[in-house]
Parts: sequence; C-alpha cells; structure tokens
Amino acid sequence: MNPDQLFELGYISDTHGIKGMLAITIDADEPTHYKKLKHVFIQKKSQLLPYFISSIKIQKDGSGFIQFDDITTEDAAEKLIGCTLHAPVSELPPLKENQFYYHELPGALIHDDQLGIIGNISEVFDTEFQTIVSFIYEGNEVMFPLHEDLYHRFDRSSKTLFTKLPDGLIEVYASKDIPDAEH
Repeated sequence: MNPDQLFELGYISDTHGIKGMLAITIDADEPTHYKKLKHVFIQKKSQLLPYFISSIKIQKDGSGFIQFDDITTEDAAEKLIGCTLHAPVSELPPLKENQFYYHELPGALIHDDQLGIIGNISEVFDTEFQTIVSFIYEGNEVMFPLHEDLYHRFDRSSKTLFTKLPDGLIEVYASKDIPDAEH
C-alpha cells in the first residue's frame, strides 16, 4: 500500500503476556473508533508491513491490547516494541466542516489574512501541551500553535490553511539581531 494512503494511528508500547499479545497506544480523538480494525501496517525501519489482527481491545484513553495472527510468542512480540502502527486513510472517521487531520497539513499553503501566502507547512508535531506547525519564511523557520484562534479554515481542495497570525510573530523568528539580556 502507498504510504500516502496510510496515517499514523499509534505505537506498540510493550508486550503483554507470553503468547505474543502487545500493549498499544492509539493517538486519536476517538480511539475506540478503531476497535474493529482487521489489519494495520507496522513500520519497521523504513518499511511498512501489513499485520492481520486476531483481537484488539482499545480503551477510551487510547490504551489497549492487540494480538496479531502471526505473532504468537513473547520473543516475536518484543521485536515490535516501539514500532508505529499505521491504518488506511479509509478507516478515518468522517470530519465535520472545517476539521482536518494533521497528516493532511504538511505541504499545505499558509495564507495569512494580513500577509497573504507566507509559505508551506513543513511539519506538524505534538508537544506535551499543544500541536505546533512549522514553516519556512524568508529562510527562517517559523512556528505557531495549531489553535483555533490562529486559523479559521482549511480548504481541502486547494490544500490551504487560512490563518490570522498575531502581529509580530513572523518578525520574532526573522530577527537576526537578538540583543543580549542585560544583567
């Protein structure tokens, strides 16, 4: 399957028992939506390999357990710890108006209300407290939190995020002359 047709669903955190069951963490707003998956793809090194699911249990908090058809020993299961789980985009729940999935954003244009088109999204990443978007503007990396106060819509057809970034944000990143702090 083409990697563009997959999204990162979560990861394998540990083994569970001696018969190859694995503890997983699903990183999604509604983790229990995925409790009927029949297969996933696991990223091992640079390859995405299909694994068929014999049983899966997912809690509302995203923690859960998964058993694969061909993984029946603790030794085989241990080799998968830390690997990421990927599912087909077709398994994603439908979105409401003006919602988007984070995997749709890299490469998208950023159109700011005041500045017009200011770049393409380079990366979207989660921190402990918020999701951050980064892009390159005039040779400098600029970052802003992906918060509803800073964007007002995502146009899927043109792959454009319309923003209303705070005054001075870009200048902070573009400034090359940062004064030394006075003591």
